[in-house]
Amino acid sequence: MGTKIKADSQPRKAILFRTGGLGDFVLTVPLLREIGRHFDEVLLVTRPRYFSFADSLGFSLKLGDADIFETKESDFVQGATVFTFWSDGDWLDELAKAGAAEVRVLASRPDAPPHVAVRMFEDANLPVPKDLFERSWLESAPPSGTSLWLHPGSGSTEKNIPLSVFVGQAEAWLADDDKGRVVFSFGEADEKLEEEIHAIDLAFHERVELVQPVSNSDLTELLLEKAIHFMGNDSGPCHLAAALGISTHVFFRTTDPKIWHPLGPQVSHSTLTLSG
Repeated sequence: MGTKIKADSQPRKAILFRTGGLGDFVLTVPLLREIGRHFDEVLLVTRPRYFSFADSLGFSLKLGDADIFETKESDFVQGATVFTFWSDGDWLDELAKAGAAEVRVLASRPDAPPHVAVRMFEDANLPVPKDLFERSWLESAPPSGTSLWLHPGSGSTEKNIPLSVFVGQAEAWLADDDKGRVVFSFGEADEKLEEEIHAIDLAFHERVELVQPVSNSDLTELLLEKAIHFMGNDSGPCHLAAALGISTHVFFRTTDPKIWHPLGPQVSHSTLTLSG
């Protein structure tokens, strides 16, 4: 276990290795920002699709592509404190041979409370922010949307509640306000859900829009532009919406909200247990 960092003995360099899905990345943002407070130089090694979030972190950092990063060829590793979610022996040996001053291994998939973000701070030996669950962790312009945003998919069909729940929410929103608008969003893995929504009249309603953002920056811009309230399964987009400060309600089915609920100032959640 690494030693706790003291303000009067700041290490100069830190590296955070973070891959995984969009939700995993967004849940790591508070830790990344805290690392930025404690270290003079920070290198984030991640997927290029997450590079667009660098401008929303509140501090300057270096970026590395996790697919091509070579620890043996990077001078930055020498003398750095490394935070990593990878724990296999060969990887840890590689970091040691590259001259890492210290390696702190973080749990990526805890199966019991506390919340995964709290666990990250504990594993990193960094203080848990008092406002961890109440602030918008991604800096951006204030959300300006007026639409109900519904995301009926996720990275796993086992997480998904029935599409009919989202259809019902959309119909109620449209009926309650004759100017209200609804956005349905879909990811790459949601082809079947798109087919299902296109099979009902709601998809062709004049105040309903179906979108499939092409990148994380595209998704961010659309959320800030269109969404006043977000509803979805435990998924990357729901974590992103919450981190942007958008009112967010998450439906949990197979994952534990005590561990995985989004971080943000306007977050609520419910758990649906489906029989059969």
